[in-house]
Amino acid sequence: MNNTVKRILSLALALMTVVGCFVSCADSGGETPTSADTAAESEAATYDRAHTPDNLPADLDFKKAAMRVAYGSGTSLVQEVHPADDDNDPVSESVYERNVIVADRLNIEFEFNELGDSEGLPSALNRSITSGSDDYDIVFCYQWKLLPQTLKNMYLDLWDNEYIDTTQPWWWADYINELRIGDSTFYALNGDISLSSLKYISAMFFNKDKIKKYNVDPESVYELVLNGDWTYEVFYGWLEMAYIDANGDGKRDVDDEYGAFLRPSTEPDHFTYTAGNRMNERDEDGHPVLTIDTEYFANFMAYLVNMYYQNPGIYVDSDYTLPRDQLFSDGKALFHATQLGSADNLREMRDAYGIIPYPKWNKEQAEYGALVHDAAALIAIPTTTKQSDAASATIEAMCAQSYRTVIPAYYEVALKLKYVSDATTGIIIDMIRDAARTDFVYAYNYALNGAGLLCRNMVIGKNTNLASEYKKIKRSAEKQLQNIIKAFEKEEQ
Repeated sequence: MNNTVKRILSLALALMTVVGCFVSCADSGGETPTSADTAAESEAATYDRAHTPDNLPADLDFKKAAMRVAYGSGTSLVQEVHPADDDNDPVSESVYERNVIVADRLNIEFEFNELGDSEGLPSALNRSITSGSDDYDIVFCYQWKLLPQTLKNMYLDLWDNEYIDTTQPWWWADYINELRIGDSTFYALNGDISLSSLKYISAMFFNKDKIKKYNVDPESVYELVLNGDWTYEVFYGWLEMAYIDANGDGKRDVDDEYGAFLRPSTEPDHFTYTAGNRMNERDEDGHPVLTIDTEYFANFMAYLVNMYYQNPGIYVDSDYTLPRDQLFSDGKALFHATQLGSADNLREMRDAYGIIPYPKWNKEQAEYGALVHDAAALIAIPTTTKQSDAASATIEAMCAQSYRTVIPAYYEVALKLKYVSDATTGIIIDMIRDAARTDFVYAYNYALNGAGLLCRNMVIGKNTNLASEYKKIKRSAEKQLQNIIKAFEKEEQ
């Protein structure tokens, strides 16, 4: 038996024995199942997932075609596309084996091309594709960089593609639809093929040992979440109570203990879009219409800016230099407002921690939200490829296999069992995963004059007046939105 087969069998056995399954909030009924309740169901659920069939023809054979994949140099992109086969990480190993399985199934040979960071990768793609050079067949690229390129006729329309079936459970259909204009035409995909999208989902970590010092039972935090009562009112109070002048110098500095260390950018994105704010609605033609200047958003932003700069429990990292994961790991903060992938950096944390969603704006907000950060990878096919059929079949096979083995390896084996210390957190992670979304205006922000990131600008500028901030870019944003719509319609013709 060769090493590849051994690794595949080992991975399959590991996934078959996972404790915990993909439980939705609705299924839980607000109660925390015991391990005895779920263990019997877990093996069957995992087995079914691992054997879920796709609709690709069984006789596909691309005759050893070279499948040229372009991707970025960030840790998450490397791991989700082409990790080393000997790093002994169960997630990287599952991705490696996925690629082996897909290559063997379709009779292709992968050629992986790491093209640089968030500047180098899109620049290389732009030079190659706009010059008409047939260099790449599949692209994994940062969302904030890829989507503006879709407006330049650089990528194929994947609507009604022969092999890509977005009705399958491995595709994030709602997410893909949010990126579309009209009833057809889409150029970028997201789903279980993008491990970075899972890692970049909004998540709030809290120090369970630390919160006990304030006479708060960690289990009561979970109950608050599951009962729908985890709101900004509660969050503000807990942030405030957590400040300690640890060095006794009478000054608020980085050596003290806080409720949270926050940056003026990135975190405002997640606070905003998880709190029920929507920046667009669709008209009768399916075209996005800006809905930024609302009373709801205005009230929220005034609160958020004041919270940043008036709550003593918040330390604002205006210089973007603090190692926030490490500070939380060292017990310097009660909360860590971040994304799920931060769990990768908390393996050595001594204190126990839990994971909860970002808070609701108020109890009237129907559900908790979760934003996929715009640094996550989307997948596309260049217009210059001469083997679009092979590329689309490969993408479908990779995404399906990721659903079967890669996501369970990270989500169940690594994240829910390795990184966290209680079963309830696993249920909360399910809730967060089910809530993952984006917003058209946020996703296309860099083609909309910054309309999707007004929240950042307001926090950075300490501006509590949404109307004044929006006025600066409203006219140009509306014009650019019309240009985006025209670009979609032109490419559809």
